[in-house]
Amino acid sequence: MVVMRALILFCLMVVSLTPVVALEPEEDITNPALYMADIFLEKSEEVKALLQKVSDFASARPEQIGEYPPIVLMFHGPEIRYFQPTFYQQNQKMVDLAAKLDALGVIDMRVCQRASDILRVDTSKMPKFIEIVPDSGPVFQDLKAQGYTYF
Repeated sequence: MVVMRALILFCLMVVSLTPVVALEPEEDITNPALYMADIFLEKSEEVKALLQKVSDFASARPEQIGEYPPIVLMFHGPEIRYFQPTFYQQNQKMVDLAAKLDALGVIDMRVCQRASDILRVDTSKMPKFIEIVPDSGPVFQDLKAQGYTYF
């Protein structure tokens, strides 16, 4: 499982090289099994690429899925609109993949309501697997207090 999580994290970092994922590395990792990422993406293709890389790595090691808590992915950029029902038909594969990864416990997908309000995105009809949080800042603080770290 450690290998799978390391590969998933590597995948997320590689994707971040194309200013896609805002990551803040932490120096003191108290529990390397608890990770969170601050996601801000512009295009649906970027979200698809991120989720597909995570899926590819997880699929290569199905026996290790569920051994650790899921990686918390906090979405709070323009990408959140792609999960709205009005965009479902054109983003069906992406939304279904995110739902699958969430159901398998590989990711824990969350959307910031504050950012959604600023972007005028109605979160009331988001897919049920997406957790809507009032404000990502306090959530990240709580996760850090629980031992989570940015990668």
